[in-house]
Amino acid sequence: QVTAGEPAAVVVRIVNRGSATLHEGVVTLTFPEGTIAAVESDGSPLLREKLSVDDLPAGGEFQREIRVRILGVTGQSKTINGTFLYRPENVESKLARDAGFSTAIVRVPVTVSLEAPERVSSGQELALRIAVDSELSAPLPGMSLGVEFPPGFKLLSADPPPLDAAA
Repeated sequence: QVTAGEPAAVVVRIVNRGSATLHEGVVTLTFPEGTIAAVESDGSPLLREKLSVDDLPAGGEFQREIRVRILGVTGQSKTINGTFLYRPENVESKLARDAGFSTAIVRVPVTVSLEAPERVSSGQELALRIAVDSELSAPLPGMSLGVEFPPGFKLLSADPPPLDAAA
């Protein structure tokens, strides 16, 4: 289980239970939509990550941790898949093993609140107050709030101003 937007550790572990050394190993991880790197990230989505695996002798083990932030809504399930491509000793062709796991988003530490009158009349001027509060340990780059207004609504002013001047 993860909290949306908070760093989570993904541990890749490979154990060679065979009798031959495994060569030319590469693990390709495929992350779900809404995943970004937890460290040194510009906020760009992290969709795939490749890891080189040194020769793995019989009985040997490879382990690597990757820190990510998974975004989504409470109750949503996210799946991370991995493929290990390798060549066993004394074999010319490469083999592949697939694995994956799912995690559930159990908490989203961002709240959006709206203050507005219960009733308005056509042509009446009104004020709306929209607030976003985050309990995340670090800011999420590129985060934005979108508001859709009904037909005929005319926006007189906003603080901060909308990104789209036509809004």
